[in-house]
Amino acid sequence: FGHDQRVRVDISHHFTPGSPVLQSLKSSNWKTRQDSLVAIDEIVVNTGSYIDGDVGPELVPALRARLGDSNRNLAVLAYTVTGHLVHAMGPGALPHAKSIVPIVLSSGCVDIKKNVRDSAMMCLDLWFQALGMSPLLQYLGTPLASLNPGFRKDYLEWLVPRLRGEIGAYSSSGDDLS
Repeated sequence: FGHDQRVRVDISHHFTPGSPVLQSLKSSNWKTRQDSLVAIDEIVVNTGSYIDGDVGPELVPALRARLGDSNRNLAVLAYTVTGHLVHAMGPGALPHAKSIVPIVLSSGCVDIKKNVRDSAMMCLDLWFQALGMSPLLQYLGTPLASLNPGFRKDYLEWLVPRLRGEIGAYSSSGDDLS
């Protein structure tokens, strides 16, 4: 299929070291952290959700920290914002996978709260849509170690159809799988 000719938007200038939006993510006040997450999401969405993968050195680590926010409602919002960011970056998200995907799988996908798990699975699905399965494979076993069979079941219900789709796409390409 054709290649998209649009130029990806550079948003890194919004997230320079010490920028107010990044500083607010570190606040002890949950409302300030929430406002910062909303501001980041608005920046991503206002670009038409088509951004360059270079978002500066501090945004991804700051979002990663919020995925584990003690306020689980903010963690849900952080998974949503991270998902929107990944979707907007598309394949440009690849360098950030090693920083975010393990946390999504080891923490979010096995969280005790269903709304956090659901948000983490949505985020994981956006990683899959942006990058395909190959860059994610090394991390996919993590949630299977959960002692909770319900968590494993939900995760496998997400994972198995995508693995089948990847294997089916590979085998229908005419490549020899033996």
